[in-house]
Amino acid sequence: MADSDLDGLPLPQQLQHWARLRPQATALRQKEHGVWKPVSWGDYAERSRWFGLGLRELGLRPGQALAVLSENRQEWVVAQLGAALVGAITAGVYPTSPAHEIEYLLELSEAPVIVCEDQEQLDKVLAVRERLPRLQTLVVIDTRGLRRYDRTGLHDFDAVVELGRAAERRDPAGAAAATRGPALDDTALIVFTSGSTGRPKGAMTTWRSLGAAARGLNSMLGCRSGDELVSYLPLCHMAEQMFSVHIPVLVGATVNFAESLRTVQEDLRELSPQVFFGVPRIWEKFHASIQTKLREAGGLRLVIYRRAMASLDGLAGKARSTWTFTERLRWAFWYVAILRALLNFVGLRRCRVAVSSGAPIAPEILKFFRLLGVPIREAYGLTEASGATTMQPGED
Repeated sequence: MADSDLDGLPLPQQLQHWARLRPQATALRQKEHGVWKPVSWGDYAERSRWFGLGLRELGLRPGQALAVLSENRQEWVVAQLGAALVGAITAGVYPTSPAHEIEYLLELSEAPVIVCEDQEQLDKVLAVRERLPRLQTLVVIDTRGLRRYDRTGLHDFDAVVELGRAAERRDPAGAAAATRGPALDDTALIVFTSGSTGRPKGAMTTWRSLGAAARGLNSMLGCRSGDELVSYLPLCHMAEQMFSVHIPVLVGATVNFAESLRTVQEDLRELSPQVFFGVPRIWEKFHASIQTKLREAGGLRLVIYRRAMASLDGLAGKARSTWTFTERLRWAFWYVAILRALLNFVGLRRCRVAVSSGAPIAPEILKFFRLLGVPIREAYGLTEASGATTMQPGED
């Protein structure tokens, strides 16, 4: 099967394609205690399949919703793909949501199963569990601190994976039939809107619409096999779904799960991804950290930086393809002198495509990063359209 043939497949079947084609290649990495731990395409697909079968053993049926209440991590996407393989729908809930909001969203999705990251998230669900009669099963990823909890309806994430593994070993043919994956017009996700004009609503999106959105967005991004991306914004948001799940699986790129939102810049320095998505606040933080670092360094470095910015000022509004030979030479000189060090500091030296979305971004921030050599493209989208609908096509 050629990569172009993936266009007609729902996401779970695309994952199975990469597991067959490149089983040992790295699909995911997760940082734990300062160490990046890789997950191959084969392991990604296998663990997702087993988790889906485990959910089926616990009573989850096709068309029902699996809620996920967690920060970004490999178990989030394993749960999502596993649920999809057995015909279920994933409904992500923001991990910052308070208990009363979680109650409303779980009631809206009618989810019989929820995956919680840890004790903190589980406690919020337990506080409202009595008012959610449809919620029968709770799965916890990190079980530290739960030794004294009532285990009724409570399962460890890894135990659910083992449950599915045992079911497959017991009945391989039945397991294969149960994990054939969804059809293109099946509902894939319930993505909750921001609720800025009222209470959040659950937008129900199909695999066909998500696939079309991913292909459309990637026609601008040009993300490809072997590229690195960093997952750190909430996976229950449509934009992060595109950058952390749908586009990487479509093209065979590697997704790296940051240890936390606080460590993103450190993680970027270690990874230097080719494709990076950030809301304006993230780009502002990067800009502020560079300015702070330069002020702290002072002396010659600060002088060189100021001269570089003054020398390159007129290039910010010009597409790189229109630069003259002299302008290219001037930028190359300042790149070696100072710009490369600044890009290394924020971890964007290899960044080929940078995107800003979610809110307006200040022109001076765009100008600054263009001079550094990171031409940020602005994008606009909405949940109901399965992601981005408008984006700058090039350097204009």
